Amino acid sequence: MKKFVTAALMATLAITTTASMAAVDKPSKAVAVKFKAGASGATYNGKIKGYGYDQYSFYAKKGQALKVVTTGNVDSYLFHNRLADSVTFGEYSSDLDSNGDYILPYTGTYQVKVMQTRNDARKGKAPSYTLQLTIR
Repeated sequence: MKKFVTAALMATLAITTTASMAAVDKPSKAVAVKFKAGASGATYNGKIKGYGYDQYSFYAKKGQALKVVTTGNVDSYLFHNRLADSVTFGEYSSDLDSNGDYILPYTGTYQVKVMQTRNDARKGKAPSYTLQLTIR
């Protein structure tokens, strides 16, 4: 009986873990970033629910400076298929220069993902945010 209960608990854990990972595998909102003619920046608004995230994709060239500023109780991270790890845009990020910019190491498509912490998601929070992207 003890083995059966253990097996049932393991199966339930595997199913719920897989389901929760699948639910977060795709963004809640996917946006192709567009800059107005002559502009080097764009502003977007959103709201994060649960463990979801919003994804903003854009093309940039190696050596350009990217600045990402968010308002609201959210975190933002940069992804690129050649980056070894994501880049955080938090206030104390060691990835940013003294101006708060990240110098892009590759030419190609990047994604900025905006999300809330797991702790806030567990509490059922749904923060609104504003995202400002600037590329120079």
